[in-house]
Formats: sequence, structure tokens, C-alpha cells
Amino acid sequence: QKSAHDTSKTFATRRIPSIICVGAAGIDAVGMISSFPKPDDKIRTSSLTLAGGGNAANTCSAISKLGITASIFSRVGADVNGQLVISQLQADGVQTDLIDIAPNDCPTMFTFVMVDASTSSRTCISTVIKEELSPAAAHSLAQRFHNFNPSSSSTALVHFDSRHTAAALQLAQEITTANGPILTIDVEKDRPPHLHNLLPLCHIVFSNEHFASNYLPSTTLQSGILSCILYPDRTPTSSKHCNQSLDERRELLELDGDEESGEILMKKVMTLRQLFRNSQARVVVSTMGAKGCVLLRRRVYSIGDEKTSLMAMLRSRIPAIIRSDGDETTQEIDLQALKKVEKQLFVHRKYLLQDGDEEFDVLRLSASKVTPSDQIVDTTGAG
Repeated sequence: QKSAHDTSKTFATRRIPSIICVGAAGIDAVGMISSFPKPDDKIRTSSLTLAGGGNAANTCSAISKLGITASIFSRVGADVNGQLVISQLQADGVQTDLIDIAPNDCPTMFTFVMVDASTSSRTCISTVIKEELSPAAAHSLAQRFHNFNPSSSSTALVHFDSRHTAAALQLAQEITTANGPILTIDVEKDRPPHLHNLLPLCHIVFSNEHFASNYLPSTTLQSGILSCILYPDRTPTSSKHCNQSLDERRELLELDGDEESGEILMKKVMTLRQLFRNSQARVVVSTMGAKGCVLLRRRVYSIGDEKTSLMAMLRSRIPAIIRSDGDETTQEIDLQALKKVEKQLFVHRKYLLQDGDEEFDVLRLSASKVTPSDQIVDTTGAG
């Protein structure tokens, strides 16, 4: 298979990326329109922007702009759009030598995004690449991981965007070891058949507010919700909560002054909790548009479990993720400073979710305020 660079300059001999993003890369044509067209309408755009797109590519560019060494594992066509994708990623400082070049009959992924100014909504019409990354290509990349010595110079985190799922699953299965990288995933919707096996391998899950309820069987959701208890974190744990009815628990949340009704919040959080079942997930985050997001974090108490807890993993890998620009030396990272940053988040409410012997921190985070808000248009659908 062809790659975006001369293969003589191999991945192992170049500067090792701190983060690898696996998934879609393509071109987006974003057209601003005054209102959504009716059938047979001919309308004009007020503006048209041609830019790189794809969740993995967007994430990789953002990471690189933060000064973190990032690489993308994706596939584009041997066409003008494919060359544009690669050149734009390189301009953002992203390593592109892991991009696979598809045959001539496989055009690069292309999406036309219509942004309706009257509703601030967007509609996407996509042409996906016909042949995705192969499991064999993922196996080849995994072998390079095995050649690294576990140290601060190895890749610390691999992020999946739920595309190229066969290759993503192959890679995740081969690099899931005690000293392997943290695995994170961005899921918008179910992508059978491989996502069901990929999702449980990931330590951090990012989703939208509809994913869990659409992805999980209704019987699982119903039984899981009945087994959970959710209450404000300031309330001490006691046996009385275990005997509360759903109405009593709902009242407790409403008395806490949450903007959403207790029932809606309970169902949302308890639905997200089900993503932890039969999974090594430590954190699940769900966006809620203008309402911000919800974060669930699995609590760890025993010393044995702490070795595999998310925070322990992050502490051991932070020097590998954040490096000084231009050389291989790691920056000195103040963990206390990182904790201060966490406290500065827009935390709206904090709760404790109890499900049998397991407990989860639940954070409601408000959306950051943007002024003037009419200058920001969401073309991603994430909110």
C-alpha cells in the first residue's frame, strides 16, 4: 500500500507521536444559506468555505495546534482532494506518514455542509471513501507499537473516531496491554458490526446525548436504571438511599435546584452508566448542546484497581503526551496545577451515582459563554 510519505523514513525512526488519531479525513465544502431549500428550489450560498474535515483529522489538527506531536492513521484517494487533505494537515503540523493512499477509483471522502442561518442548524451530504483502511494495515501499525520500549518516548494515547472500524478494532486489540496507550473514542452513532467490540476496549468514551439510548438494548437500559441510585454528591451515602423510590430520588434531585427535571437527569445519567458495563471504560462524556455536557467517572478504591485507574494511567503518561516543542525532552508537569485546572471547569452540579458496589462521580458542566454568540455556528452537530 502507498503512504503519504517516502516509506524509507519509517514511523519508528521519526519523532514518535504522543497521540495517534484513527479515522476519517476528507474535504468539507461548507455553504452558508439563508434558509433550507424546498424541493426543486434553486438557492445561493452567502459564503462557501473549502476546508479539511473528518472527525479524526479535525481532532488531530486541534491537538497539533496545542503543541502536541500528533499523527493520523487514515485513508484518502489518489486525487486532488486527497492531496489537499494531506497538505492542510501538514500545514497544521500533523504527521501524515500513516495516511494510506487508496487506488484511483476510490475518491477522497467529501462532504457538502449546508448551514441554515435561520435555524443555526446544518445538513451534511457525504460521499465516503469506498474502501476503508484494512485490518492488515492496522496490524502493520500495531507491530511498530510492539517494537517500542514502554517509556515516555512512546505513543501515550490513541484516539478513534468510529470510522474505519475494522482496522480500528484490529489495532485496539493488538495494542491493549498493561503498558499500552490510553484508548479514547468519539461515537456519534452505532456502526455495526465492529463498534460493539471496539467500544469496550476504550478507556474514555465521548458521545452525544442520543448515542447511548440508541445503541443499547431497551431491556438493558430498563434493568440498569432500576438498579442505580443518583443523588447530590454532598449527601452522605447511607442505606436510606437504597430504599428510596424513584419518585423520592427524583424529588431529591429537584430540591438540589438542577435546571433539568430530576427524572430527565436520572434517565440520562443512568443510561450513560450502562456504557461502563463489560467495558474497561473509566470516563464517559456526553455532549448536550447549549446545556453543556455530562461526565461520568468510575470511582476506584482498592490499591490493586488504582494501578489501572484512569488517573494513574494519565499520571504515568502526561510527560509522554506533553513535550517541549522542537526536541524530545519532556516538560516538568505540575500535577497540582492540573488539579487546579480541573476545578476551573464550568462545573454546574456534582452528583454521586451508586450501582451496587460501584460508584461514579457525575459532573454537569455548563457550556462556556461565547459573546457575541451569533458569530459562532455549529457545523459539527456536537453542540
